[in-house]
Formats: sequence, structure tokens, C-alpha cells
Amino acid sequence: MSAYDDAEPIGAFRQAAAADKYSRHRLADTAADADLILFVENSHYHHDPFFKQLRNHPLVRQYPDKSFMYNPHDTPWLVLPGLYACMRAPLLDAARVAANPYLEKVNEHIYCDFGIEPQWLYSFYGNVQLPVRRELPSLQHPRGVVKSWATGLYRNDKPLAPQLEYADLLANSKFILCPRGIGPSSIRLFEAMQAGRVPVIISDDWARPRGPVWDELAVFVPEGQVAQIPRILEEAEARWPEMARRARAAWEEFFAPETIFHYCIEQLVLLKSPGGRMRFPLPLYHKTQFAKWYFRVKVIMPAKSLAAKIRPAGPLPGFIPPP
Repeated sequence: MSAYDDAEPIGAFRQAAAADKYSRHRLADTAADADLILFVENSHYHHDPFFKQLRNHPLVRQYPDKSFMYNPHDTPWLVLPGLYACMRAPLLDAARVAANPYLEKVNEHIYCDFGIEPQWLYSFYGNVQLPVRRELPSLQHPRGVVKSWATGLYRNDKPLAPQLEYADLLANSKFILCPRGIGPSSIRLFEAMQAGRVPVIISDDWARPRGPVWDELAVFVPEGQVAQIPRILEEAEARWPEMARRARAAWEEFFAPETIFHYCIEQLVLLKSPGGRMRFPLPLYHKTQFAKWYFRVKVIMPAKSLAAKIRPAGPLPGFIPPP
């Protein structure tokens, strides 16, 4: 369920429940009958940036010991125990938080074809105007592709051309660069696995979701060693066919449409196990993250909005441009 009115990602979760091939868990008809209550939320509630509506939800108050959330926020703190896509590894408390893949599917056109011999050693297609990513365009390799596209892949209208181009680039690359964005995780990491290609994880604080044997299917590059990527991947190239098949197999076992519902519920069952919960809403080590977000929402964003309103649209009165 959701404490808000948005159609996603709760819609994706319901589709996953309907497609589940294990049938070990099912959606309950009422909260009273449920063993777990999962609030499937997104990160776009600008009218409620601190999730007050969720934290004050009647079911959370009535059933605090079985209430959880799915949280894909880039810079999260512990709102409720549950599944977090971008919780930084140093802040991850395995008793209350499970690192989780994204539920949302951005590109419907990604495909896996092991019959293709990829042309490219590595590729990246996305926004390079973020820390860590800014170094990617300077990488030099005859079989390396870095293509910048700030918004095309993830716009709400999902234009078809960049979606198809991105899917074909995945299929035609052996290694997919997966640098952190604003948060430590990247949806392209799971898209690379879906495509049967090897993710190159460039994120020092990324928390590994349970299940896959990550060292057998991914290459890890420290954020401070981006310049070494061509050399690192040349050395790993001989292992890429086996790593690629392991990546696809792990995606099918844990993250595919017919398995991800089971995966998520099994994660929650572990969190709900006796002794796995501590009864306070905002642990001390999350207060710093909360304070940063509070300062951004209450100070930085209003200041930027005000500056945009008062900024002159043209030259100041009496100003004569130089010849």
C-alpha cells in the first residue's frame, strides 16, 4: 500500500505480486490479517519531504511492529524500517534496513542476447554532470563509449529513441559503467544484469543487496580510480563471458518481474525476525542525514527559488553593454 496517491511505484509492486512464480507469499485483504504492512513509496513527495503523512498513517500507529517501507530516495534516512535502494553502506543497519533493487522499471526495451559479440569493451550513457561521473568523458579507449544525456532516459514521457539506443548500447557492450549518481546506487546496475552484461560499480558507499555473489558478476572500481577503468577492464575482459552469464542468472533469480516480489518479502521477513528491530524512530546515526535533507528543503531550495524570482530578466536600468 501507499500513504500517498501516486500510481508508482505501488503499481509496479502489485504487478510483481501478480507475476510471482513462487506463490509463497500473497497480498492480504486487510491490515489486520497481514503479517507485514509494506508502504511502497517514491522520492517525489515535494509537498511532504519528511514523510509526515506516512509516519502519522493510522496503520503505522496501530501496527508499528509490522510496518515497513520501500524507499528509493537518493539520500535517505531511516523513516521506517524496510527496503532502501540508496542507503549508504556505513548507515546500513541490517536489523532494520535491507539494501534493495529499484522496483521501478524505467526502460521496457532492454533485452538479453548472448548471441551478440559486443563491439564495445565498456559504455556509459547518461548524465555526466555529477561528481564521479565528470571524469568519464576523459577516459580514452578505442573500444570505450561515453555518451552524455542529462535527462532523455528518465523523462516522464520516456521518449522512445533514447530508450532504444540505450538498450542497444547495453547489448553491444561487455562492461557497463555504473557510477553513483546523487545517491550511491544506480538503476543501470540492475539494467546491466538484465541485459546479461557486467556492471562496473563505481560507488564507495554502495550497499550490496542480499542474494547475488557480487564479486563473481560485477567489477568494483573505487571512486578515486576512475582513470584506471580502461586498464582494469582490459585485465578483466577474459572473464567477461562467465561474469555476464552470472549477472543474468542472478537477475533472473532475484530481481526479474516474476521473482522480485518474493525477494522483497523474504527481505522483510528477515527484518521482522525476533530481535531484529529496535524501537525508536530515528536512530542517532541517521540524524545527520536527516539534518542535511532538512537544511536543503527548508533553506537551500527556498533561497534558490527566491533568487530566481528576483533575478533581473535583462540588463540593469542604465546599464550600457560594452561595444
